[in-house]
Amino acid sequence: MGRTLTSVKRRHYRVLHRDPAAFSVPATAADFDTFLATFTELGYCEGGSIESSIETQEKISLDDGTRLPVGIKGTLKGTLLQSEVADYTAVETIEGVKQDILLYSEDTGMCIFYPNAILEFQESVKSGDIEKIPFTYEAENLGSKSEFRTRFQQPTA
Repeated sequence: MGRTLTSVKRRHYRVLHRDPAAFSVPATAADFDTFLATFTELGYCEGGSIESSIETQEKISLDDGTRLPVGIKGTLKGTLLQSEVADYTAVETIEGVKQDILLYSEDTGMCIFYPNAILEFQESVKSGDIEKIPFTYEAENLGSKSEFRTRFQQPTA
């Protein structure tokens, strides 16, 4: 099967959170609705502000001369668009507290789940502009990429 551009779409992610809980990728649309109902919405991210990266943190040398990656570092950054006092209160209650974070694009059905994330929030207020809350999450010494995040498509059936 050849490559196409049909899956290349601009994604506008909703940012949601919940207390850490057991996770498995929802298999059906009903499972997804139940899963989504366990989250509380933080807001939408500013277009182009989400950055998620995974890199090798440490490698060890093997007897055959090759190098084996043994540590993964993951970083998530984004900017929430906020405008109400209640929005700031909501992020303050979860700052520094382990939370499951879900980025969800209703347009494309793309979901990215970050388990046990500890978010750090900043504030950015500029007169005449939309108020913003930049956030960062970093995790080090992970054994696999899936310990940092799981990508999945919203089931439609």
